[in-house]
Amino acid sequence: VSTWIKFNTLISPVGTKSEPLTKGESNNFEWAFRHVNGTTNIRFVLFVLNGAINHCAAVGGTISAGTWHHVVGIYENNSKCQVYVDGVLGGTDDTLGGSMGNGNAAVSLGERADSANDFDGTLDEVRIYDYALSSEQISALYNNRTDLIVSQETSVGDVWSVEATPNDGTQDGEGVLSNSLTIQACSLSMTFSDTFASVIHWDVDGLPATELDADGNNGVGITAYNVSITATGCTADLEIRANSDLTFGSNTIPLANEKYTYNRTNASVPVGTKISLTTLFVDVDTNLTTQETFFKFFLDVPGGQPPGTYNNSLELRVTQS
Repeated sequence: VSTWIKFNTLISPVGTKSEPLTKGESNNFEWAFRHVNGTTNIRFVLFVLNGAINHCAAVGGTISAGTWHHVVGIYENNSKCQVYVDGVLGGTDDTLGGSMGNGNAAVSLGERADSANDFDGTLDEVRIYDYALSSEQISALYNNRTDLIVSQETSVGDVWSVEATPNDGTQDGEGVLSNSLTIQACSLSMTFSDTFASVIHWDVDGLPATELDADGNNGVGITAYNVSITATGCTADLEIRANSDLTFGSNTIPLANEKYTYNRTNASVPVGTKISLTTLFVDVDTNLTTQETFFKFFLDVPGGQPPGTYNNSLELRVTQS
């Protein structure tokens, strides 16, 4: 259940209840948005079948008088109820008691069906769904994002279309049907060149060494480090990170000294800004469908660095955008 609510007052008389939006009737109340005067939260309450006690009651959020608030009550799989206020989860109750009331009574606005618990305020855009909204759907409603459908609202194989019917305030005009949109499965794949899939290696002949080329860079020639991305039914982001500093026993070369540059079109990767690796995944490229990306790697080694074979692990991953 979703609605916009504006309370004219929250404090008078203290301790009494108001129920802006309810369903049910005497001895078979079903659910209600409830506010206890003198508090600044909202409650989504579901009642036990043929009784007035709570089946579930989620309490939370912060409301104020004279301000519009978006309030959503969720009841999910006979397991929990939740209340959201202004797009944020306010409270959850998963300690259910008895069976939820369920009848044919009408929805009541402004007071309960038995004329109790009057609400002093205004309601707008009341919506009742036959399924539990996701947090992403609730956020879209709160932010008035009627221009999008969140991914949690779709399933693979769905075919969506829109039929728009104009109305001039007196009568309907001729409806117009949009083209259809089919929800496809997202498939991601990533393949590496043989050199990239095995090892990135530097031979250090003298110290200090600054921006030393990895062997597979091939100087200014064509790099041996490339990765191909394919995304079907979606777009993909390519990300990179390393697991740690380069280490040899107790000796380290700081990870910031290990750098890379990349190019989407030129396999020689003309040298541009060199980016230091970090232990956090960082976007290399975003919103890809089919793309080959070429890399070159560089290393700074300070003077006096003890000799040895230093190692760390480099990770690339592709994720759905």
